[in-house]
Amino acid sequence: MVFDGNTNKGLIAHSDSDWAADINNHRSITGYFFKLAGSLVSWLSQAQKTIALSSIKAEYMAISDCCRQAM
Repeated sequence: MVFDGNTNKGLIAHSDSDWAADINNHRSITGYFFKLAGSLVSWLSQAQKTIALSSIKAEYMAISDCCRQAM
């Protein structure tokens, strides 16, 4: 894979969560993906490790996981 820098599309990250998606244990789902120069290079979808008490907390957990992966 070669990134020449001429596309003006560097590393782009998207994240999302689905609050309390699992009805059995009430865990939210985290999802994120990374694109480099318009091509998918990494992705993840998994249950969060802790139970979020609100949708915004589930989103913060998803963003935190995404940022940790980016670093």
